[in-house]
Amino acid sequence: MNKDFCKKCEEIFENKNTQKINKVKLQEYENLTGIKVSPEHLYILENYEDVMINDGYGFVAQQCSPFSGTDGYETFIEFIGLNTRYDLIRTYEMLKEQLPDNIYPIAEMDGGNYICISKNEEIYIWLHEHMEQEGLFLANTSIEKFILSIEKMPEIETDIDISQIKSEYSDDFWD
Repeated sequence: MNKDFCKKCEEIFENKNTQKINKVKLQEYENLTGIKVSPEHLYILENYEDVMINDGYGFVAQQCSPFSGTDGYETFIEFIGLNTRYDLIRTYEMLKEQLPDNIYPIAEMDGGNYICISKNEEIYIWLHEHMEQEGLFLANTSIEKFILSIEKMPEIETDIDISQIKSEYSDDFWD
């Protein structure tokens, strides 16, 4: 395993989990998708399943989605695991009628969107409200390259002086 990959995981995830991977569910997932889980994805499942991504981290996809910021960054919440209520299998089963063919969700984004993996192990952003292929945006060519592309996003400078902002509430607000 690439030590830069492991180091990047330590940087971007909030913490490590201590759960043992469910080998039966892993085999079931591989049979369902026809994808042999890569060593990098397995490492994430074993160490970071259901662990949030640290605030302020994002990636610039090879094809930006309409939800990328003006700086091109996309963000996501967490990787989906095998030991969770909405695991990889259940999430796929729930979304399979909407997903393009040969695309499988592996991580959650805001607003019901997902990071997905394809049969050839490319990583995509999938926007659930778009039709089939129109909602797919290539993030990277492998899960390893995807993780290595995640970085602390630059702080956005603003000219807003917060001390000048006033707040007023109606009496009804407090009821």
